[in-house]
Amino acid sequence: MHGCTRYIVLVLICVAGGCQDSRYVTHDQLSDILMSHTKVIDSVDQVLEQQELLSRRTDELIKQTLTAGKIKDKAAALLASDHDAVGQLRKTLTAIGEAIDINAHNLQNANTIGYKALQAKFLAAEQRFTLVRDWRQGRPVATGRQLDLTIRGNGFFVVTDDNGGVSGVSYTRAGSFFTDSHGDIRWLGVDGPRLDPPITVPAHAVSMDISADGVVIAFMPGRAEGVDIGQIQLTQFVNPDGLVALDSSRFVETKESGPPIVGDPGEQLFGTLLQRFSEASNVDSTKELIQIIQLNNWYRGVHSAILTMLDVPDQVRTTQLSAYGMSVVSASE
Repeated sequence: MHGCTRYIVLVLICVAGGCQDSRYVTHDQLSDILMSHTKVIDSVDQVLEQQELLSRRTDELIKQTLTAGKIKDKAAALLASDHDAVGQLRKTLTAIGEAIDINAHNLQNANTIGYKALQAKFLAAEQRFTLVRDWRQGRPVATGRQLDLTIRGNGFFVVTDDNGGVSGVSYTRAGSFFTDSHGDIRWLGVDGPRLDPPITVPAHAVSMDISADGVVIAFMPGRAEGVDIGQIQLTQFVNPDGLVALDSSRFVETKESGPPIVGDPGEQLFGTLLQRFSEASNVDSTKELIQIIQLNNWYRGVHSAILTMLDVPDQVRTTQLSAYGMSVVSASE
């Protein structure tokens, strides 16, 4: 019962405080996401079985508590006389649904390079939860591409949208770069934002080496020695949790994040670069699936609690719940 209460409080406060990242997947997409990720989880059937047992136990505890004579009578009287109480329970169900969307959003980006999962963080001084990014580094994945880069340690790449976009300068951990027709290095494609500070690769360069400290060397035909064509720089923030996401792997600064601190890879505060590797998402798919299953269990438990607490004839109960946008479901549902 304590576990159930903990999760309900978490999602309630998330809604009350507002979740910064609103780009969550819909419930219609959730089934497809779950289907695609169960393939990589060896023990998913065991997890489902364990969570189903937990769900039954949770429902039993709720019913045993709420159907006790005095408690049931008191709760029924409260809900019958105070519509706000029903409204709060409705908000709980909505909050649980939004929490499921957050986990599903993480799952949808499990294969997005540089993606950082969303997590709930407890603020002891304020006695509430807030959503923050998990900035732990994802594992490096070998790609063989000379313009794929991983930051080993702290820092963000800087990219600038100069193609009419509205984002301007932004920051990313996803080091996937390309060269356009002019040789300019761009992010995530030839039409993407430009690397900042800009670096232009000579037209006849046959290869490039990028050192751990960010020096870019281009090699030309017939020449053994390379040419230094630029320095990749990184940025860091005093409070990266204050950054606002533009998309799944790109962020912009805010007053809360503080201004960017600029430096070369390998300097104090900054990690080093690893060429021909991409940083994988840090999403733990198994953990996200378990949380979704748990939240679904809490949803069913709260819904059962509402029906038990009202404990009035079906017609009256249906009318009362419908007034708050809710519907009555049978035990089999």
